[in-house]
Amino acid sequence: MIRFHLASTIVVVGCIIAYVSGVPLQDRQSSSSVATQLSQDFLTAEVHLHRKHARHSLEGKNKTHYEDPYTTSCQSGEVNITIVGIAGAICSPTCSVMDSCPKDKPPTVTAKAQCALQDMSGRKFCALICNPPDEKGNDDGECGENASCKAISGVGICTYDQ
Repeated sequence: MIRFHLASTIVVVGCIIAYVSGVPLQDRQSSSSVATQLSQDFLTAEVHLHRKHARHSLEGKNKTHYEDPYTTSCQSGEVNITIVGIAGAICSPTCSVMDSCPKDKPPTVTAKAQCALQDMSGRKFCALICNPPDEKGNDDGECGENASCKAISGVGICTYDQ
């Protein structure tokens, strides 16, 4: 399970499970049992973590954190994250409460990097936090090229579009 430290309400999406390379980290739990385990500071969603799923690697490209996992492999210390119900994926660096997220982002990204994701084993990951799209689906482009801001309970997370 990944917890998002982003909202003051709890939203549980179906059964919750996280995978690393297809291996379950936690047995499936019912939504009601998961909800009772969470504090009010967490937003919960089903997330899949992948080792490498890039279509091709862009050798020689200046690498930054928060890259597009569809076009290049994630850096060491990053995980390719997809969120069930949210389109796209992103290379997400690991972080800790005391350790800030890397500030190097692709050149066109203005979204703020924040240590906002946590799995059941306690591993934390950075996310690019953005302003969710308006009612017409327009966002302000802060996620950069080939990415967009996806709304999740009133908060936005940048993911690259496939």
